[in-house]
Amino acid sequence: MLPHKKVEASTTSQPVAKKESFWSRLPFFHSKKKAPPHAQGLERVGIIRTVGNDGSFVIIEMEPGVVVPPGRELLVVGSSGVIHLKSAETQPPYFIADVVSGEPMAGQIVQQ
Repeated sequence: MLPHKKVEASTTSQPVAKKESFWSRLPFFHSKKKAPPHAQGLERVGIIRTVGNDGSFVIIEMEPGVVVPPGRELLVVGSSGVIHLKSAETQPPYFIADVVSGEPMAGQIVQQ
């Protein structure tokens, strides 16, 4: 019988090359996907205090520390759906917004 040789494990590991397939060499099969954009949450801007007689504008009382520049699109999410507003004139603590679509009511929360 022959004496058995003890095989020692190599302490230095060699990098293993990743095997490239035929499909991975074609440019339209690369799986380099872009990360999806991060969604920003809605910020509470204020509360509708008054709706104009004809329903074309609202007066909103601003939350403390919130700045709403003219022309900013605003949303009111309620049980009747989404109402779109556009800020027009600001005189803290109130500002006026034109109603783009929907029928807002006093007391609804405005977000941007």
